[in-house]
Amino acid sequence: MRYAEHAPCAELAAVVRCVWIGEDASPDPSPQPIVGDGCPELLVHFGSPMHERDVKGRDVPQPRTLVAGQLTQPLWLRPSGPVGVLGVRFHPWAAHRVLRVPLVDLTDRRVPLRELMEGAEALADAVAACGDDAARVGVAEAFVLRRLAEQDPGDDAVVAQCVARLDQARAELDALSIDELAREANVGRRQLERRFAERVGVSPRALGGILRLRRFFDQLDFAGAPLVDAALAAGYYDQSHFAREFRRYAGLTATEFLATRPALASAIFDLG
Repeated sequence: MRYAEHAPCAELAAVVRCVWIGEDASPDPSPQPIVGDGCPELLVHFGSPMHERDVKGRDVPQPRTLVAGQLTQPLWLRPSGPVGVLGVRFHPWAAHRVLRVPLVDLTDRRVPLRELMEGAEALADAVAACGDDAARVGVAEAFVLRRLAEQDPGDDAVVAQCVARLDQARAELDALSIDELAREANVGRRQLERRFAERVGVSPRALGGILRLRRFFDQLDFAGAPLVDAALAAGYYDQSHFAREFRRYAGLTATEFLATRPALASAIFDLG
């Protein structure tokens, strides 16, 4: 799979982490697992749509445009033909500025974009008509900028501060209580939990676990670190802690997950 990340334009840097594009003319048709990275996304299929496994084990085609909320459990995807997908990856705290719905309502869900805002089909048509990455990225950025121009509730600085604190925590993450996080942010615990539900979609504790798993994949790629070394560097305090947490979010052991050779997850996490 060809996978490329593009930094957003300056006007979107506070909202969008990156715009990514994945293409594969001859993908492996096997189902592949996807795990969360802490960032909600707006997705546009300009190739054959992915099929996802629903709760009854059925393969269901995704719509051309959709929003993917936080993932706290594995998502199984299967290519249905040549893959072409564009993703707008939001910062963990920023998707609400564009979507303007409580992010908790989107957690572990993929929702057709047309259910949240107008212009979904026009966006899909415009992306499909582009001839290269630069044009596709430009179309996506223009769409997000127009949405922000209509109405922008702005960032929640407290939530952004707490997300940064969670992302920096490593071995001390499990010792960092929500009460302590709230005190550092000078807000009450319940208020912080409500603001995370609205702006992020999961609790601070759950987001910390997702971000630690992302750090594990980052470490795994760095110089091909062994699983145990990558887990310790990511902030897991021993092998059993890592194994328990990995299965919680991925539904598989790390060895089982990597053995599936998930093309999309490998590209996103740069596993080679």
